[in-house]
Amino acid sequence: MMPADASRFRDQKERELRFKLGSPPLELQHWRSKAANYQSLAKNHSQIERVTYRIEGLQSRVEADLQSALAASELWRCAEGIEKKALLVHMAWDFFRTRFPCGWFHRLTDIWRWRTPSLAPAMSYRYASRTT
Repeated sequence: MMPADASRFRDQKERELRFKLGSPPLELQHWRSKAANYQSLAKNHSQIERVTYRIEGLQSRVEADLQSALAASELWRCAEGIEKKALLVHMAWDFFRTRFPCGWFHRLTDIWRWRTPSLAPAMSYRYASRTT
């Protein structure tokens, strides 16, 4: 039986980690759709496909780590490591995303997403890292 504080910590940390792992798949899918034939990033189609599928593979491993930690009731012990891995997913995608030869496009999509209230919290880390 878990004490109330430990249970609250586990629930809060699980929500935080799921939130952090929730935004990359949406953005990756968006970029793949823009790279489809006759879309704005069609010239980068093969590059975007390869990179996004690799990032999704990394993301699925982090999600599996989270699920195994929850199943073993050891989230309190593994939370920091899982959080660092989730940050790595975001950093890896940001690294590749900024190297595509369409810098104007991702800046415009960032501005649009920043102004969309439902996506603003997921995008806030990008603006903090670019302004420092």
